[in-house]
Amino acid sequence: MFLNYIKIALRNLWGSKLYALINILGLAVGLACCLLIALFVQHEFSYDRFFSKAERIYRLSPDFAASGQGSERHPAGNVAPLGPLLASAGVDGIEQVARIGDMHALIVHDELAAWEERFRFADAEFFNMFDFSWRYGDAASALSRPDSVAISETAARKYFGESNPLGQTLLLENTWPLTVSAVFADLPQNSHLSADFITTMAMAWKLLDFDYSRNWGFTRFHTYVLLQPQANIAQVTQAIDMLVNDTLADGTGERFGISESALRFTPYALADIHLHSNRVGEFKAGGSLAFVFTFGTLAVVLLLVACINVMNLATARALKRAKEVGVRKAIGAQRGELVLQFLCDSLLCTAMALVLALVLVELLVPVWSNVINRTLVFADLAQPALLLASGLVTLATALVVGSYPAFYLSGMQPTRALWQQRGGTRGLSLRNVLVVTQFAVSVVLLVATFVVVLQMRFVRNYDLGFSKDSVLVLWGTHADGLGKQWEVLKQQLEQHPDIQRVSEGDMTPGSAAQRSLRLEGGVPEGLQLYTKQVGFGFFDTYDIALVAGRVHDANIGTDQFTPPPNVPAGEQRRGSYVLNEAAVRALGLSPQAVLGRRLEMDFSSDFSFTVPGPVIGVVEDVHLHSLHEPVHPLVYFVPTPRWGEQPSFDIASVRFSSNNNAGNNDAATLAFVQQQWKQLIPEAPFVYHFLDADYDVLYRDEERQGQLLIFVATMTMLIACLGLFGLASLAVERRTKEIGVRKVMGGSVWSIVLLLTNDVSKLVLLSNVLAWPIAYYVMNRWLENFAYRIDLTPLIFIGSGLIALCVAWVTVGGTAAKAASQKPVLALRYE
Repeated sequence: MFLNYIKIALRNLWGSKLYALINILGLAVGLACCLLIALFVQHEFSYDRFFSKAERIYRLSPDFAASGQGSERHPAGNVAPLGPLLASAGVDGIEQVARIGDMHALIVHDELAAWEERFRFADAEFFNMFDFSWRYGDAASALSRPDSVAISETAARKYFGESNPLGQTLLLENTWPLTVSAVFADLPQNSHLSADFITTMAMAWKLLDFDYSRNWGFTRFHTYVLLQPQANIAQVTQAIDMLVNDTLADGTGERFGISESALRFTPYALADIHLHSNRVGEFKAGGSLAFVFTFGTLAVVLLLVACINVMNLATARALKRAKEVGVRKAIGAQRGELVLQFLCDSLLCTAMALVLALVLVELLVPVWSNVINRTLVFADLAQPALLLASGLVTLATALVVGSYPAFYLSGMQPTRALWQQRGGTRGLSLRNVLVVTQFAVSVVLLVATFVVVLQMRFVRNYDLGFSKDSVLVLWGTHADGLGKQWEVLKQQLEQHPDIQRVSEGDMTPGSAAQRSLRLEGGVPEGLQLYTKQVGFGFFDTYDIALVAGRVHDANIGTDQFTPPPNVPAGEQRRGSYVLNEAAVRALGLSPQAVLGRRLEMDFSSDFSFTVPGPVIGVVEDVHLHSLHEPVHPLVYFVPTPRWGEQPSFDIASVRFSSNNNAGNNDAATLAFVQQQWKQLIPEAPFVYHFLDADYDVLYRDEERQGQLLIFVATMTMLIACLGLFGLASLAVERRTKEIGVRKVMGGSVWSIVLLLTNDVSKLVLLSNVLAWPIAYYVMNRWLENFAYRIDLTPLIFIGSGLIALCVAWVTVGGTAAKAASQKPVLALRYE
């Protein structure tokens, strides 16, 4: 019986080739898009679940409130003393504690020197908690000595080729030798961790030039706890909070940088970090749960739009199928048999669409991976969860698209079914509703796409308060800064005709640090403001306009900042400060009134150790963060040549005279800079980037959202057009004689096209009325994430509606024009 149903289904598909092709193609596109988005969603939820102890691992992140600015800063990393304290105190429920910190560092081996951004330092327990795969060595030997370093396969090939690197030596910052003790397999992309080098905490204190083991304010040490089976994380966190604050109350910890009366910690389950943590200082950029759910919903919507096509064509062809139902019921067919027949038709159509969709997915996976910035492979679809989901989606799709003929037509009485072929408006009403739904979804997506694209153009062209174009940023090293010959190199670069200015410091996003400052006569507790170290000539290099006073002058000795602890005997700590307008407003003064006022920068938690100095100038506001945030108060100062045992600057900026940027730089000028660097600072690799590229990274997620919206909107419109084409073809088929009569009576092709497009125009206009309020609400909420945003003007909505209307006209009008151009005699002979 079932094989007979399949044969009939095949015969029906073959007898209506055009509509079968439209149905299969539309469903295939919908299913392919759904599967591609499903691959992305599955990848986002798979982060860190491959670690065998993932369900019991939590990261503890501190909650530090930044007073005075109405905002909070939440670092991902923790303070260094927390890990040893928890390990020694034996907190109930904690089985193990491990820390891992991050820093970029210079690695040298023979003739190869490279600036490594994935350099880490960790406790030996880290490799017991996280089960890495080992190519050489093991977890026990990885960090067995203070100078040990475990490296990734990629790093091993980079520095040692295919030879065994165990026992080989790498030079850290041209100063400290590291012995390779183990080689681990590269971490999968679906992990929030990233590392190519992992050394010991003992080496961290050397690299950081300070032992932070008692410092409760420096948050660079991601701290993880492995819970005992059956332990409750809420109870464990409460015990940790009490332990830490009791310890600090006893005076056994140095509370540098902490002004809160109590410290609290937020636990993150390991598998939740990627999607739920948006803290500062993550090892890699996290995902967005809202983003995942949004595009998961869009996948379902897109598939429903494809299903609507099939249902539309099913209702349009109901007149033919109604006669079939009437004849079969008249000769004794039962309703159940008819239901199975119609469902077999839809199941066969959906199965064919699924096969075509899988072919499309395999072809599009590389492109899709590039768009979403994730590494996906077609083989991921073979995972049990996705296989089950694909099967259920296929069955659900078949049920949805076959529901109308299966459950409506099969229930008709034979006489009514035979009559149904002569008229009836129920199918027409249903088709109208479905067409309106399709185009309403399309218009919402079009509006969303326009808003995202326009907002991205707005932020890219927004005046940041300084010039970020044509600026080359150079990196030195932690140990040697910009090198002993930096001043010579600086003079050489400034003599080049295509280089305008060179200065120490940079405007890389997020490069400012928060510190407490107090104005003479101001509030005793001071304010948390962003501070930035700059070199002389910095404001000219970045074209930052002066509002009042003056900027730092190399000829005025008191302009240079003298920080602790390297104040010469007999001299006082001193400094001079330049503020931006936002900092002046935060202090409650005007630019003129703040000049000459004494400002103190705090190096303790209670202003017992400060660097005082006058405010000498006020400059315009600059945006050192993305436009998601308002402009921040910023205080500039020029440090002394050396800060303690570390050089003041390990980064500098070079402004090109020509309009160079990351995508179109002056190769000759860049080559000159590189040549001079290698001659004068051969001990450090030439590492650079262009500043405008750093600011583009700030909006990478939004750019990706825009690309995905363009993709989904295009696919939705394509599917809707396929449906309209099928409906227009059926309408022309039913009205062939009418078209012939109208032409005989003198009707023009244009009048016939208007006749056939009139109804669809009304439906598309109605869909706009329904879509605009939804689109306005959704995109207004999205724009609330930006402190600086575009306005939702009527033009965006009208333009989206006109695009949808034009697409509908082209789709229906082309079919109508073809029919209207035929000879009347052919139309009148049509039966």
